[in-house]
Amino acid sequence: MSIGYTWEKLSDAVLALACSDGILQHRLARAYRAMDILTSDDFPDDELREAYAKLVHAWRPGEPGDVEGTVAPARAALRPDQARAIAEKLLLLYTDITRFEEQHYRSLSARDLSRNHCAQGEACTPPDDAQPLCVSP
Repeated sequence: MSIGYTWEKLSDAVLALACSDGILQHRLARAYRAMDILTSDDFPDDELREAYAKLVHAWRPGEPGDVEGTVAPARAALRPDQARAIAEKLLLLYTDITRFEEQHYRSLSARDLSRNHCAQGEACTPPDDAQPLCVSP
């Protein structure tokens, strides 16, 4: 599981939802196809896996939480209120995974910066909330 991969597939789905032509149900079908390879294993924690499972269940009631290898739900099968609820769940999941990814990469960047500066003999000044990663000479 790569957080970047998961974010990319959800981003593709959101772009399909926002930028495709047609009624909401048609755009949701395109969004579904953009992320249909994702499984619950692609999500980094229980809360995100649960949100994903709820999204899939709303799209395909009665099926398990993984959509890999399935066919997009029939567009006509979704009522407008159902389509709006699914679109909202997709946007919320995308927002949550984006926040998770930003925190993940921000923590990596802070550590890498500290290590790089320390390796060059400069004073090690970690962020206020971080533990020092190396000792200054």
